[in-house]
Amino acid sequence: MTSTTGDCNDNNGAINPGATEICDGINNDCDGSTDEGVLTTFYADTDNDGFGNPASTTQACSPPAGYVGNNSDCDDNDPLERPGQVWYKDTDNDGYAQTGVATITQCLRPNGYKVASKLTNTSGDCDDDNSAVNPAAIEVCDALDNNCNGQINEGVGISFWYRDMDGDGYGSPSPVFGVPDGSFFPCSPPIGFVTNNQDCNDNFASAYPGATEICDGIDNNCNSSIDEGVLTTFYADTDSDGFGNPTNTTQACSVPAGYVSNNSDCDDTDALERPGQVWYKDTDNDGYGQTGAATITQCLRPAGYKVASELTSTTGDCNDNNGAINPAATEICDGIDNNCDGQLDDGVYTIYYADTDNDGFGDPAITTQACSVPEGYVSNNTDCDDTDPLEFPGQVWYKDSDNDGYGETGAATLTQCLRPAGYKVSAELTSTTGDCNDNNAAINPAATEICDGIDNDCDGNTDEGVLTTFYADADNDGFGNPSNSTLACSVPEGYVSNNTDCDDTDPLEHPGQIWYKDTDNDDYGQTGAATLTQCLRPAGYQSRQNCFNNW
Repeated sequence: MTSTTGDCNDNNGAINPGATEICDGINNDCDGSTDEGVLTTFYADTDNDGFGNPASTTQACSPPAGYVGNNSDCDDNDPLERPGQVWYKDTDNDGYAQTGVATITQCLRPNGYKVASKLTNTSGDCDDDNSAVNPAAIEVCDALDNNCNGQINEGVGISFWYRDMDGDGYGSPSPVFGVPDGSFFPCSPPIGFVTNNQDCNDNFASAYPGATEICDGIDNNCNSSIDEGVLTTFYADTDSDGFGNPTNTTQACSVPAGYVSNNSDCDDTDALERPGQVWYKDTDNDGYGQTGAATITQCLRPAGYKVASELTSTTGDCNDNNGAINPAATEICDGIDNNCDGQLDDGVYTIYYADTDNDGFGDPAITTQACSVPEGYVSNNTDCDDTDPLEFPGQVWYKDSDNDGYGETGAATLTQCLRPAGYKVSAELTSTTGDCNDNNAAINPAATEICDGIDNDCDGNTDEGVLTTFYADADNDGFGNPSNSTLACSVPEGYVSNNTDCDDTDPLEHPGQIWYKDTDNDDYGQTGAATLTQCLRPAGYQSRQNCFNNW
């Protein structure tokens, strides 16, 4: 026996103080620690590219989900940025890499570069500073090789054009402007040129074949006659309302300044007073016509009326005796339809949600409307269970499957509204962590350590302070050897709880043994000799067991 104690698991021969610690979640060498010195460092692989983040590590016996054994990632949020990545130059972001530019092989994305999977083609762009130039572009007239085929403006053609100086769409018979080599305006007409040469006077836009003859001293319709039948009588329009004064006239080819062609004005000093004017009732002068009030159509202004241009709206005023009530007014909580939409206090009532459990989060199924928050209501509707004040958005839950008041050590918290099965909030727990066995309510930091081979109080030790010392009883006389002991929860075979034996090799020598004098060793005690009661055999004495029936 190497040691009479120290074995922390006497049911497994591979677990003892002399064992080598291996990564298996067990205290192999009985030193009170699990997997010490044998855990491996793994690195987070958030972007799942097979390369780990050197700044985010964990230790375990094997790689946890989301972790890898290397730490070579340069950006763990981008799966494209990883060691050995090949980047192609695409500065103009048109999906075509620049022709002739070498790739860059590195982890981080260079500015203006992409990976092959994000490109239409890894080459072919003849101008990587212009996204309109690439092999997929359509060739246009712009002196550029738009489609990167080595040619410029192929297939766009040239034409001949006639000067149109007056811009009327008809060109002068001469001169002709040509572009024979395609180097200037090859695809569209130059400014000031058209395709025909039919204008009779290219200095005036009003003169061209088929034009209407107007009074301008020009042969407008190209029929060799000037201003035929176009003189007109015009009437003074002093107020510039488009209606003329029948008592003030002149004749001209075109309307002179301050004149119009009609003579129907009733008041040539007021531009709003004119024939056919429509007037809208606005008694309170708030810029909104009275809803339901009939308009008046006449030249002169009726009292309490305005024209549409003087109003924000020709209708909509539900109270034309109060200038503060109209469609532009702000609705307030006063029992009046301030904004004339047919509803009282609409839009100023706020929807509030019942907060029965008083956790600050409202029940979306129970609402009320009011101008201010009623008692027992809140402005949000985000509660998932309004009968439980612990169930609300953002609640953090700790795992306590065995309901012993201690959260499971190492278990991740859950942040959600509804209570997950086997979870509690911190206020319901004695501690949010510390439970080393969350499947047994009798095991937690507050438990009393008992002798059962289990770490009952979760301090990393098993049966500490509760083991009993037992003493070897090699001679099986019921008395133990004080120099040969062991620790255990119950009496091991071959051991007793006392340490009073004086000789553990002789079952006759034990405390309280009665010795009889038999000097001649004939198995007959001396008549009248006193007995001795002691552990060790006195010289010339025997125990009753040695004397058979010779008494």
